[in-house]
Amino acid sequence: MEPEFAATTQNSMPTPAVQPEQRHDLTPSAPLAHGENIVRTLINKLRIPATESQLSLALGLSVLVMSGLLWAILWQSNIILQQRESIRYLLGLHGGHVG
Repeated sequence: MEPEFAATTQNSMPTPAVQPEQRHDLTPSAPLAHGENIVRTLINKLRIPATESQLSLALGLSVLVMSGLLWAILWQSNIILQQRESIRYLLGLHGGHVG
């Protein structure tokens, strides 16, 4: 490209990207998202050390959720076993061959 031609060509179309905003501490950031204040509040609260009662509550809740997940896995394995028995029964009725 010739230097004088390159100097006169400029992009007159605006960029489709959203321009970053300036924060009060002069660092660029992404555009404001929904719930940004909620996330910042949660992050600030999580910086404070948890009390013993909060830890025991979290432990009890995790034990409850884990036991529910274990029950769901056992229930699902029972359903799979029943399906296997049904498939074997149907194959026995059909003569044992597929096709």
